[in-house]
Amino acid sequence: MRSAFLAIVFYLITSTVAHSAAQGLGLEVRPAGKELFEATPKGIVALTFRVTNTTNQQHEYTSEIKLPEGWVLITKDFPFDLGANETITKLVSFIVPETAQAGRYKITYLVKMRKYPSIHDFYTVDAVVLPHSKLEVKLLETPRYIIAGEYYQARFLVTNNSNTENTIGMSIDSSENIPFTVDTDETFKLAPWQSKTVTVWVEPDAIIAKILKHRLRLTAQIVGNSKPKTQAKAESM
Repeated sequence: MRSAFLAIVFYLITSTVAHSAAQGLGLEVRPAGKELFEATPKGIVALTFRVTNTTNQQHEYTSEIKLPEGWVLITKDFPFDLGANETITKLVSFIVPETAQAGRYKITYLVKMRKYPSIHDFYTVDAVVLPHSKLEVKLLETPRYIIAGEYYQARFLVTNNSNTENTIGMSIDSSENIPFTVDTDETFKLAPWQSKTVTVWVEPDAIIAKILKHRLRLTAQIVGNSKPKTQAKAESM
């Protein structure tokens, strides 16, 4: 009978500990700095959290950080001890990937009692990744020689290296005012890191009697973007 009674008491104590953990008792995790911060792609972020052992005994704890997919943790945390009612400040740093799209993200810091993992607490802060605008234009193909009166084509690759969708405006300059046609509209949309191939057909005049060095220049620019304008260009020679 005594053994059964002790087993019941142990169960009640264990249940109470688990319930206390659910209520955040015995351990407290809070931010030591901002709860909302701004970040940029490829930027390094450092956060601090206060961890408090609210019990009257010393315990050992473990921690983990929950980051958005693709974000890279820099700091490594190891098990640590906290005395009765002791508080420690923990540093967490990580890298925001270049491919992080503009928007709001959640960062969670979780601490558990090592002996009783059910006793735990966590805190979530918000990261706002700021818009980053960048364009790239490359020449993919153009002939080394052209013949008067015969069409030739040049191909360019326009890439939106921004972390937001953008409307791209495009213009083409043809030296000697040689006429050309393009296989796309003057404006088009590109998602983050999306590319579009632009093909330009050129027809040199059949009566050209001298050697010309024809040049095509394609300039791409983000439309509606705040100043300074984000643009890129490439040309054939």
